[in-house]
Amino acid sequence: MKYLKSCDERVIQATSSTSINGSSRINTRCQITRLPHTEVMINAWAIGREAATWGPGADEFRPERHLDSSLDFRGQNFELIPFGAGRRICPAISFVVVLNEVVLANLVHQFDWRIPVESIEDQTSVAESTGSVIHRKFPLYAIASLN
Repeated sequence: MKYLKSCDERVIQATSSTSINGSSRINTRCQITRLPHTEVMINAWAIGREAATWGPGADEFRPERHLDSSLDFRGQNFELIPFGAGRRICPAISFVVVLNEVVLANLVHQFDWRIPVESIEDQTSVAESTGSVIHRKFPLYAIASLN
């Protein structure tokens, strides 16, 4: 279950598809310049893929990097902010995380999964397509059979 949780954290980290846009304004000085009444957007998608934070291979699916990590995506660590942070953090974050774990655990436990024999190599690719919403470049077809 610990590895499944780290897989879930990796997916949440890598697939954050929205920017965090708050309606608050900056009314204080920052080190660069003064930006009064300016809205700031944070690109959570880019943060989740930043090589400086996640090391080389930041785009690779390696959930092991989350196994012994103290990072938490509940708004305290800015390396993981897919649900926002501070006063505007998603109020349903605990529900979403538990629901995601329960659904994944049940899918893995109740079914045997396989890829069709006639599948092409592109099906196992995790390449993404660009657009207003992130989605797989090549669809994944999987066959589930009851245990």
